[in-house]
Amino acid sequence: LPRGRFIESASDVEDLIGRRAEYPILHPADGRTLIETGKIITRGRITQLSSVDVDVKELKALSMTMV
Repeated sequence: LPRGRFIESASDVEDLIGRRAEYPILHPADGRTLIETGKIITRGRITQLSSVDVDVKELKALSMTMV
């Protein structure tokens, strides 16, 4: 697994707005970096992360059909 913090929704990092990311914020499905280490976490960036919420919901729904 890549080093960093995996998030399941944008709300996971809302409390960090205005702070610098201490480690990469990673997409939960594919591990790509959403916010790089040292970058300031802005409200606009959190809004862009809303697609992560959809991706995670779709993955969970897909995994439930495979059981």
